[in-house]
Amino acid sequence: MVWPTVGPWIEHVVDRFAYFTVDDIVKEIFAGKARLWVACEGSQIVSSAITVTHLTKRGRHCEVLLMAGGTRKQWLPLLDDIEEWARRDGCKLMRNECRPGMAKLLKGKGYKARQFILEKEL
Repeated sequence: MVWPTVGPWIEHVVDRFAYFTVDDIVKEIFAGKARLWVACEGSQIVSSAITVTHLTKRGRHCEVLLMAGGTRKQWLPLLDDIEEWARRDGCKLMRNECRPGMAKLLKGKGYKARQFILEKEL
């Protein structure tokens, strides 16, 4: 059972940044529409991610909804695994909505900013 470890990490990210709820994520995972990923060092879970795939006019793509837990250093190898799975699953594109600091890291992995999401609380 991984949720006792990753659940609080995911809740933290969702509470601070997401436009969806933890319940939404759990429902999508159990419906087979989203995937929960975990990275381990030995037997210890050190980070997690949630992905979904979409079929669009540009082809099938994999979207990273969030990465949580651990450090950026621990997320990057997990992202490599997700990208490899996405290729095997027929995805032609990866998308990752993230904070500016993560965007700088991902640029070094070949990611490019295509658009920006601006928000204003009302």
